[in-house]
Amino acid sequence: MDIFEKAYNYHAAEDVRKLGLYPYFRMNETAVDTTTIMNGRRTVMIGSNNYLGLTSHPEVKEAAIKAVEKYGTGCTGSRFLNGTIDLHVELEEKLARFMKKEAALVYTTGFTTNQGVLSTLVQKGDVVISDRTNHASILDGCRLAYGKLIKFRHNDMEDLERILVNLKDKEAGKLVIVDGVFSMEGDVADLKHIMPLAEKYGARVMVDEAHGLGVLGKYGRGACEELGVLDKADIVMGTFSKAFASVGGFIATEARVIDFLKHNSRAFIFQAAPPPAAVASALKALEILQREPERLVKLRQNVSYMLKEIKAYGFRTWPTESAIIPIIIGEDLKTFQFSKMLEEEGVYVNPVVSPAVAPGWACIRTSYTATHKREELDFALEKLKKVGTALGIIGPNAPGAPVETVPVPMSTGARKKALPRTFPLLPKDKDKDKGENLQKTFLKLPWAIYRQDKNWVPPMITELETLFDKEENIFYEHGEAQAFLAKRGSEVVGRIVAAIDHRANKNHGEEAGFFGFFEVDRDYGAAESLLHTAREWLTERGMKVMRGPMAFSQLDGMGCLVEGFDFPPAIMMPYNPEYYPEFYDTYGLQKVQDLYAYQLDAKSAIPKRLEKLAEHTHQKEGVEIRRLRMSRFRRDMATIMEILNDINSEELGFTPLTKRDLKYFSAKLKPVIEPDLVNFVEVQGKAVAFSMLLPDYNEVLKRFNGHVGVTDMLKFYLYSKKIKTVRFTMLGVKKAYRRRGLETLLYLKSFQNAKELGYSSGELSWVPEGNKAITKAIESNGGKRYKVYRVYELKI
Repeated sequence: MDIFEKAYNYHAAEDVRKLGLYPYFRMNETAVDTTTIMNGRRTVMIGSNNYLGLTSHPEVKEAAIKAVEKYGTGCTGSRFLNGTIDLHVELEEKLARFMKKEAALVYTTGFTTNQGVLSTLVQKGDVVISDRTNHASILDGCRLAYGKLIKFRHNDMEDLERILVNLKDKEAGKLVIVDGVFSMEGDVADLKHIMPLAEKYGARVMVDEAHGLGVLGKYGRGACEELGVLDKADIVMGTFSKAFASVGGFIATEARVIDFLKHNSRAFIFQAAPPPAAVASALKALEILQREPERLVKLRQNVSYMLKEIKAYGFRTWPTESAIIPIIIGEDLKTFQFSKMLEEEGVYVNPVVSPAVAPGWACIRTSYTATHKREELDFALEKLKKVGTALGIIGPNAPGAPVETVPVPMSTGARKKALPRTFPLLPKDKDKDKGENLQKTFLKLPWAIYRQDKNWVPPMITELETLFDKEENIFYEHGEAQAFLAKRGSEVVGRIVAAIDHRANKNHGEEAGFFGFFEVDRDYGAAESLLHTAREWLTERGMKVMRGPMAFSQLDGMGCLVEGFDFPPAIMMPYNPEYYPEFYDTYGLQKVQDLYAYQLDAKSAIPKRLEKLAEHTHQKEGVEIRRLRMSRFRRDMATIMEILNDINSEELGFTPLTKRDLKYFSAKLKPVIEPDLVNFVEVQGKAVAFSMLLPDYNEVLKRFNGHVGVTDMLKFYLYSKKIKTVRFTMLGVKKAYRRRGLETLLYLKSFQNAKELGYSSGELSWVPEGNKAITKAIESNGGKRYKVYRVYELKI
C-alpha cells in the first residue's frame, strides 16, 4: 500500500472548503491585537491568547529589536551545546523567583516543554495520571513516556482517587498532571482536592499554567496561586505564547529535578535554543506584569462583563473561570457557519470541533485581553447576538435555553388507538397537557432522531405500543416504570424511561433500577437532564444503582452500541448514534460489561475438526437432535424457558422466567421463528440444550417504516422469502451437561440448517466479553467481531 494513500483518501477539509465554511489558516495583515486586519477590513479580535495585551507593547518590541541587534536572529545550536546566551539564564532565574520555586528551565516551545518533561520523568514502571481533557501537548508527552498512562474523568476527584487506590504497584512512581486552566473549557482544575489526594497516595503533581499565567492569582502566577496551592505543586509549567507575548515554555521545580532534565530531556538537549528576540520579549513581559498589576484587574473586568452579557443572551457556556469563554454550539457544521458569519460581520473567533472537544460539544472559543476597549467588546456582543439569533443558537428553542423534563403517562389499551402510518417530524407540541399526545410524541421521537441515518431500522409500531401498554406488557406485573420527554421551549429534544424490576432485585439481592429507551438530539444539555431525571426518579424509590441502557427484557434490547456504526442492527438488537457513548461517559456512567456481536459466513467451509468433534458427540449413547415443531410450539418454548432458567441465574439483569413470561415471550417470538433454525439436543429423551437462529427480519422491516398494514401483507411475505441473513440469538446448555461437546454440536447443526435454507451470512450475539472460552472459539472458527454493545451503571 502506498503510504500516501491515507492523504489521498482524506477529504474532510476539502468538504468544508466546498461549502465555503473553511475556518482555518485565516491570514492577518497586521499585528494581532484587540483588532486586526483580515481580508482588507478591520476585525475585532476575540480569539487570541494575548491576555495582557503585550504583543504590541512598545517596550516588548524594543526589547526584541535590541536583542536581535546584540545577539542576531538565532542561537545556532541547542542550549546543551553552543546555544545558551545570558538572556536564557537571566530569564530562568527570574522565572524561578516569580514562581517561588528553586529553579526553572526554558524550552523552545510550550508544546515541547510538556513533551520533554513527561517523556523524561515518567519512565518504565512509573504511572502518569492525566485529566481526560488535558492539552494535546500533555497527552503527546504521556504517550512518548515509557510509563503507563491512565486518564481520569474531567475534574472528577472520585475517579482520580479510585485510580490512585486501585494502582496495582503501590511503589510505582506516580505523577498527576492537569491543566491549571483547561484551554477549551476555560474552567480551572480542582487543585484544592488534587493536592491532598496526591499527597495521601504518594504522587507528585504537575500543573500546566499555560492559560493561567498572567491571568489568575493575585500576582498573575496562575491557578495554583489563585487557589492557594502554589507551594504544593511539585512542578509548574508555563508558556510565553499567551500572556508573555512571545514563544517558548518553561518548567519551574526543585533544582535537582531541573539539573536532571538539563542532562536527560531530549526535547531540551536536541532542540535549537529559543531565539534571542523571543527570550528578550518574555523577559520584558514578565517585568511589565510585575510592574503593572492593574492589567490583571482590567482583564478580569473585561472577562466578567463579556461572560455576564453572553449568558444574558442565552448562549450556553462552560463554567469558565479564566479569560476563555467558550460558547457551545453543538454541531460541527453549525460551528463553522457561526465562525464564518461572525467574520463577515467583523468579529474573529475560533471554531473548535471534535476531536478537540467531544462530539456534540463543538464550540466557539472566545478569549479576551486587558487592552480590549468597551466599544470593541460591545461591537462583538452585538454581532454574537445577531449571528446567534440567525442560526437559532439563542432564543426560546435554542440549545442554550433551559431544558424541561415532562413525565409521560404510561398507556392502557394503547393498541386500540393506533398511531398513524406516517411519521412527520416532531410537532411543536400544540396540545401540551394532553397525555395521549405526549404518548404519541414519545413513541415517534426516534423517527426524528434517525431521519438521516441510513442504518437505522424503524421498529414496528404495534410492538412499541405493546411495550408501553400496562395491560399487555407483563413487566408491569412485577415492575414499575416512568417515561419522560425533554423539551427546550416548544421543541421535544429527547426521551428516557426509568424503571425498576422488583422481581429481579429480589432475585439478585440488590436495589438497582435501570434506564432505557434513551433517545436524544446531539445535545448534551438535554441528555444530562434526561439522565438526571431518571436518576432522581430511581433515588426517590430507594434505588442505589442505575444501569442501562436497558429495555424491559433482553428481547427488547440491551446496551449501547459503542463500535460498529457502519452496519444496521440485526433483529431484536439495539442501535444508537455515535455520540451516545460520549454522553454517558461525560455524565459519569461507568462500564459494567461489554457484549460482542460476531459476523459469520454461513456458506464458508466448516473446519474438519469441528465436524469430527460434533460427530463424536452425536454418536454418544442417547444424544439426539431434533428441530422445533410448530405443532407443539408452547411445549418447546417451555423447554427453552426451563433451560434458560437453569443456565442464566447469575447473568446481569436475568430473572427466572415464569409461565406468564412463557406466554408473553412465546407470543413475541412466534411470528419471527423459523422452526428449522431452532434445534434441541436430547439425552435419553430429555431436552438438555437448544439453539435458536432467527431470520433477520430487519432486512424487510426497513422497507415499511414501522407499519405493515393489511394491504402490505403480501409484499411483506414476498420480501421475507428473500432474507439472506440470520441472527444466532440463543444457545443454552444445562449446567450439568456442559463441556460435553453439545455447544459445538448445536453450533455446527445451526449453520448447517441455515446453509440448507439458503442463508448466506449471520450475526452471533450477545457474547459477554468475559466469556473467553466462547469468544476464542468463535474467533478461531471464522467469526469476526464487528460490533460492541456496552452496559453502564452509576452509583446513586
